[in-house]
Amino acid sequence: MFEFLNLPVEDGPQISIIGNVDVLENTPFNKTCNVSSNPLAHHVWWTRSDNAEVIDGPDLMFSAITRTYTDNYTCHAENIIFPSDNGPGNRIHIIPSIFNLNITEKEDIINITCQADCNPTCSYEWSKLTSPTIIESAHLIDSEVDRVDAGNYTCSAKSKISQNISTISVEINVL
Repeated sequence: MFEFLNLPVEDGPQISIIGNVDVLENTPFNKTCNVSSNPLAHHVWWTRSDNAEVIDGPDLMFSAITRTYTDNYTCHAENIIFPSDNGPGNRIHIIPSIFNLNITEKEDIINITCQADCNPTCSYEWSKLTSPTIIESAHLIDSEVDRVDAGNYTCSAKSKISQNISTISVEINVL
């Protein structure tokens, strides 16, 4: 005759992270540290990369995130048998925001520059609606303007890490 025994298997915390990494500035942000362990984890917390800031609990939440929160965050969990286990590091990325389009005119010379607030720095591209040519620079035109320069242009600022893009457009009329 056979007898079945149920033996509990003890294991350390297994961590998975739920939530978005790329967020718009001044919007709510929430990431949850999901912990599975036997016995149950009795302590879950988050740290920033410098370990100076500790956020107690499984939820990393900000009501209105700003660029000062851009950093690597790590979730930690422990149960009574196994000490702290680190979850995967998570970096918060703020989507680039184009804050300025500088246009200066002096006689027949025009200078158009796109500026974005990015951390780390963005790469820039200018494209013209009616042309396949792409200019990989924050500066569109820094010279005399001709009739062929007239048209609708779009500046794209792209984050080098998260690949998020913000755009702004300008129309150039040549009289």
